Amino acid sequence: MKYVRILADAWALTTSAKKLTWFVFGPSVAFIIMFIAEVAWQYSMAGEEFGWIEEGRTYQLIGSSISLVSHSGMTWLVITLVAIGALLLFVLEPWIHATLILSIRQKFEQPERRLSLRKQLFEGHAHFVQLLEYHALLAPFSMVSLILYTASFFRYTHGGDTFYSVFLPFLIIMGVLSILTHFFFIFMPFYLVCERQEFFKAMTKSVGLVFLHFGKTVSLFLVMILVNLRVIVNALVVIGVPVGLISLATYFAASAYYSLFLVFAGILSLVLIAGAGYLTSILEVFAVSFWYRAFEVFRAADLAEEVMGEESSSEKEMILPQEEQAPPVVKVVHVVHHVQQAPGQPMLDPTQFTDISSEITEIKEDIPLPPPPGEDIDEFRE
Repeated sequence: MKYVRILADAWALTTSAKKLTWFVFGPSVAFIIMFIAEVAWQYSMAGEEFGWIEEGRTYQLIGSSISLVSHSGMTWLVITLVAIGALLLFVLEPWIHATLILSIRQKFEQPERRLSLRKQLFEGHAHFVQLLEYHALLAPFSMVSLILYTASFFRYTHGGDTFYSVFLPFLIIMGVLSILTHFFFIFMPFYLVCERQEFFKAMTKSVGLVFLHFGKTVSLFLVMILVNLRVIVNALVVIGVPVGLISLATYFAASAYYSLFLVFAGILSLVLIAGAGYLTSILEVFAVSFWYRAFEVFRAADLAEEVMGEESSSEKEMILPQEEQAPPVVKVVHVVHHVQQAPGQPMLDPTQFTDISSEITEIKEDIPLPPPPGEDIDEFRE
């Protein structure tokens, strides 16, 4: 199979399995909201630190938002939404990931069979703990975490010499470790879910599979980096549009259309968040399909090489020269007839009394021969 076909197969499955896209829509929206909140928090903290925003303004805004929610009677609604988002991001994500892998495997192996997400959810819970450990392993090395680390260190040091001499080399090392970790452990979830391997054994097998197909994996990894950059761009657009509208709101503060403008900005923000969440869910299904297909292709190639290697060894043994082959073990049984030469008789050939030609038989016993024809037996005995 040409490896560009992996991309086509993954995209074909993603566009045909809309059920899987909507299945991960909730976690994708929760991720977008959390990313927006983290970026907004870093921006506001940096703004207060560098004088862009009035000091204490962020906490005032948070306090006023909580007061508005409390007076409007939506406290429990907001708490419920925050709890659901946290549940989707930090608790149910491994379960959802396992279910997605099992569903994609069925769609590739049995495309004519109806996909039951409830059945896959039931089977996916068996891999919850292992994938939770996998996500915990990769969490410190995620690109989002590195961006937040960089923003925090830059803010604390005000971009001084300490940042460039101490924290920047540390962040570069963390970036390299992040790339290597994601690169070599990319097939680990498929070993955990599809082959039910133990955690450390799946880690070893993933590293080995990447080494065996290093060049192809690098090419596929670069493709997925470009795809993930699209997600970051979409998230920045989602953040930028509401921020721009809020900035414009100051010009409408004294206008009668101020409230209408805020409602429009809120609705537009929700639409953008939903659109970005849907696009992120599509890319999530595509990414898992893409790497699962690569996992299948690499495993099939290794199996074919093993089979061809065994066949080549067998054929080599068959065509070895006769002198190089081990001689067959033959058991030879010699039948020996013991005879005695009688006086006056012509010399007998001993080879006629054995079953092996050209073999000389040793005569050890005195066994009388019958008398020659025409002679008396008594004379023969004398």
